[in-house]
Amino acid sequence: KLGARVEMRTGVTEGLLEALKADELVLVVGPLSQKSPWAAEVALIKPLTEKGDTPPFPFSAAAPAGENAWLSLLEAEARDLRSGA
Repeated sequence: KLGARVEMRTGVTEGLLEALKADELVLVVGPLSQKSPWAAEVALIKPLTEKGDTPPFPFSAAAPAGENAWLSLLEAEARDLRSGA
């Protein structure tokens, strides 16, 4: 939707979240918990669930805190994925 270039990076969750906080990444997707200590540092999106998944798809997304337009887009896309839209 944004015409953005996707560059994937793999690594340890802690290191990826540090890179997110340092503005080196704009999104981290992985097995992130809403109870993570990082919840105070970054914006955590509700877990992504595809319609009918049992158990639900265990990945969530994290984005820089305070990026309201970006967070709104991510939340809308995650909501569509969860609803099967």
